[in-house]
Amino acid sequence: DAPVGDYDVLLSAPDIFSSTAGTSTFAVRFANADNAVLAQAWNAGTARFATGATLSVR
Repeated sequence: DAPVGDYDVLLSAPDIFSSTAGTSTFAVRFANADNAVLAQAWNAGTARFATGATLSVR
């Protein structure tokens, strides 16, 4: 059960090997360009892509 609220949708594809899965430089980076208008951006520190979509839990 998730708490009620709005959540940003992020995508992440870490490396398949446990020795490098936690290292963002080995993650798959999605080809989408950053787009501030759509709130889409790659975060190199967390290796996650913000899709600009929001999920609402009611």
